[in-house]
Amino acid sequence: MNSVIDLAEYICKFIIYIRPEYSSITEVPLNDTLDDLGIESMDIVELQVCLLDEHHFDLSDYAHENIFNKTILELSELIFDDICQAA
Repeated sequence: MNSVIDLAEYICKFIIYIRPEYSSITEVPLNDTLDDLGIESMDIVELQVCLLDEHHFDLSDYAHENIFNKTILELSELIFDDICQAA
């Protein structure tokens, strides 16, 4: 991941995978919260597994953040800031 936008696109692609009502990245509203998008706890677990497998990033570090109330962009910024600080 090189930017917040890259991470947001990754999350959008994941949402397209789990939510068939979206067929392209441009259809996923970046300013809707995960709750607004109908993302459930098990979806977050699946996203966590994908991020851990592909990017060695553990989403469980954000359990205290109530990520369901964050937009895709807010979540991407939060995660990307931590990735940059860890580097």
